[in-house]
Amino acid sequence: MTLADVAIFPFVRQFAHVDRDWFFASDYKALQAWLNTWLDSNHFKAIMKKYPKWTPEQEPHYFPGENSQD
Repeated sequence: MTLADVAIFPFVRQFAHVDRDWFFASDYKALQAWLNTWLDSNHFKAIMKKYPKWTPEQEPHYFPGENSQD
């Protein structure tokens, strides 16, 4: 992991997700492998936890350590 990896990861991730079929069918095999390594990393999974979609009838979900909306 380098500073450059961390700096460009969000941009490459967004670029790839605009048209996933095109990106993963492209000839950028090394870039695809690099991105998949990051997406599968424990670092990424720890900060990008998925939450269920909120609906108005549900109670609000506060992030860890938050007790109110303030």
